[in-house]
Amino acid sequence: MRGRCQRCKAAESWERYISLAEPKEDIIILYIRALYECGDLEKSKTELEKFTMQYPDNCEGWLYLANTYLKLKMKKEAIEADKEYKKCVGE
Repeated sequence: MRGRCQRCKAAESWERYISLAEPKEDIIILYIRALYECGDLEKSKTELEKFTMQYPDNCEGWLYLANTYLKLKMKKEAIEADKEYKKCVGE
């Protein structure tokens, strides 16, 4: 077995960094995006829910949350997150 994919390794690295530092929004988004791209949708969902509560004006967070909900077949939640995204970007 060749080991974990680069995105999964990146997610692990960002997680270690976040645990040691006071991360900024952009660093947290990189971590969550790596989780999402690695396929760890449950953890991505949990982190995005926390992130959007802490940073409700971060449109990228709402977009990733809506997409994560869709992948997890959580249609009602995806629609709500998409509404928040559209409100965030001014649609």
